[in-house]
Amino acid sequence: MDVQSVQEPWRIGPWAACHFPQTVDGAYVLAGHVHPVYRVTTRVDSVRVPCFRFGAVCAVLPAFGSFTGGARAHEPVEGEKVFLVVEERVIAV
Repeated sequence: MDVQSVQEPWRIGPWAACHFPQTVDGAYVLAGHVHPVYRVTTRVDSVRVPCFRFGAVCAVLPAFGSFTGGARAHEPVEGEKVFLVVEERVIAV
């Protein structure tokens, strides 16, 4: 496997890949690090679900491994979209 280390932001067409969510002039940022989760609560249970968060200038991607705790996601603000990943489905909040 050929793995290369690159400097941030790594520009890929109209996107910029960054470890931390941030703003990059002229690009839409795809970031990780905080790996958001969304708490879904019912009358009997509460679970943390990985989620994608898409804002005006940055998307924060989920993680699915057992070593990633995930940052609790707040309710979407105006203009922001949140998508939960549940089993093999993606569900808009």
